[in-house]
Amino acid sequence: MDLAIGQAGMIDIDVSNMDSLSEKQLDTAFKCIVARELLRTLLYLPRSMNTHELGWHYLSQIDLVRVIHLVVTETELKTDQLSNSINSALKQLQTNQMTDDPALFDDALSLVSYLSPNFQLKTTVATCLQNLYWRAPTSEERRILYPRREGLRSDTLYVGSISHAQLLVENPEARELADRLLSNLERDKFLANYWHDWFRGFLTGNPIDWELQRRVSSIDEKTWSAGHLAVTKEIERIQAEMLSENLPMAEVVETNPETGKFRAVPIPVENPVTVAALLSQIEDSLEDCLGGHNGLAQHSGTVKKLNRVLTKYRDDPQNAELTLTRVAGSLRSQLHDTRELPDNEDNLSLLDAVEEGVRGIRANHPEVAKNREQLAQQAMKALAPEDKELLAQALPVLAEISEPELAEDFEADIPELINDTILPLPDGAPPLPGTDVTTRVFSRVSKMAIATEKGAQIFDSKEIKTARLAHLGYTVLGLLYSLAQIGLRILGII
Repeated sequence: MDLAIGQAGMIDIDVSNMDSLSEKQLDTAFKCIVARELLRTLLYLPRSMNTHELGWHYLSQIDLVRVIHLVVTETELKTDQLSNSINSALKQLQTNQMTDDPALFDDALSLVSYLSPNFQLKTTVATCLQNLYWRAPTSEERRILYPRREGLRSDTLYVGSISHAQLLVENPEARELADRLLSNLERDKFLANYWHDWFRGFLTGNPIDWELQRRVSSIDEKTWSAGHLAVTKEIERIQAEMLSENLPMAEVVETNPETGKFRAVPIPVENPVTVAALLSQIEDSLEDCLGGHNGLAQHSGTVKKLNRVLTKYRDDPQNAELTLTRVAGSLRSQLHDTRELPDNEDNLSLLDAVEEGVRGIRANHPEVAKNREQLAQQAMKALAPEDKELLAQALPVLAEISEPELAEDFEADIPELINDTILPLPDGAPPLPGTDVTTRVFSRVSKMAIATEKGAQIFDSKEIKTARLAHLGYTVLGLLYSLAQIGLRILGII
C-alpha cells in the first residue's frame, strides 16, 4: 500500500476500499466514522471534566457532552425525533461556550454539522474524509503531541464493517487521555454513573443499551434547564423504569399507608382449584422423596424453595412460577447431568410434578406466561465484587423499609443471589445469578425506587434516618437507584 506522508509526519488515509460499497453502505459508514471522531474530541477537552480546575468552563464541557450524546444516538438509531433536542443543545452550547480551546469546540461543531439530518455532501465521501483528516483542529503543539486523526484514518481501513463495536482509540497517547477522562468522570457526582458508563462503552467497543441512550436523549429542555441534579434524577428514574420493564413481575409494589413500608401485592390466583391441585401433587411427591433414600435432604436449597412455594407463594402465581422454574432446572441438572440424585421413580415423579406445576400456572395466568417469555430472552451477567458488597450492605436497609413478608424475601433472595455467584461453574464459565432471585430482587427494587421518586410515604418515614443508611452514605432513593444500576449491569444494559 502506497501511503503518502503529510504534514507533521501524518500518514494519508486509504480510501481505495470505498469503491465496492453501495451508496447506502457508504453513507452509513461515513456517519459512523464521523460519529466516532466526534466522540474522540472529548479526549482532548482542556482539563477534561476536571471540576477542580475548570471553573465555569465545566458547564461548556457538559453542554458539549450532551450535544455529542444526542447526535451519536440519532445517527445510530435514526429516530427522526431528536432534531429539536439537538438544536436546543447546540444553542445552549454556543451561548455558554467558555473554553481555553475554541478551535476544539469549533472542530466538534463542524463534525456535528456533518451528522445533521439536512447535511448534503458536496464532494465524495472519500474527499470529505480526507478533508476532515487533514484539517488541523487544534494548536500546533497538541496536534503534534497527539495525532488527533489517527483514529479516523484507522476507521477508514475498515469502512465496510466499521461500527461502534470496535475500540474507539488504540494508540498509547489516546488511551492515556481516555483513562484521564474516565477518572475525572468517575470523581464527578453529576457524571459518575451514566455518563462514565456511556463513554466507557464506546471506548471499549461495547456501547450501553441504545434504548437507554435514546431515552436519556429524550430528556426535555425544562429538565436540563433545572440543573444537573434534575438531569441526574431523571436518568436514574429512566434506568429504574427500564429495569422494571426488563424484569417483569405480575405484582404491585406499593407502600402500606398504615406503616409507610413497602409491600408486594401479587395478582390473584386464577382457577384456584386447578392450581391448588397442582401444588398438592408437588407436596405429595416431595413427601415421597424425603421419606426414602432419594438423595434429597430437608435442608437442601431445592426443598427450601419448594416449601416456600407450598406456603408463602401458594397464592402468588408469579413467585410460584419463578421459583418452580428454578427448581425444575436444578432437578434436571442433578438427575441427568451431574447425577447428584438417582433418577429413580420418586425423584422423577417430583420433577414431573414441578414441571406440570410450572405449565399449569402459566396456562392459567397469561401475564405470568408472557413475563417468562421475556425473561427467557435475558442474558444474565456475573455480579462484580463491589456489587455483591453493596447488596450485602443494603439487605438490612431493604428489610427495615419493607413489610415482614417482603423483608423475608429479601433476606432469603439476596444471600442466595450473592452466594450463587461466588464459585465458578464446573466448565469454567463465569458464575451467573439465578433468574428467579435476580428477577425478584431487582424488579422490586426498581419499583420501590419509582414509588419513592413519586413521593411514597417511606421517603418521609423514620426508616430513612436509620444508622445503617447513614453509614452507607445514601438516602433511601439513592440506595434504591444504586441497586437498580446493579440490575442493569447484570442485564448488560449498562
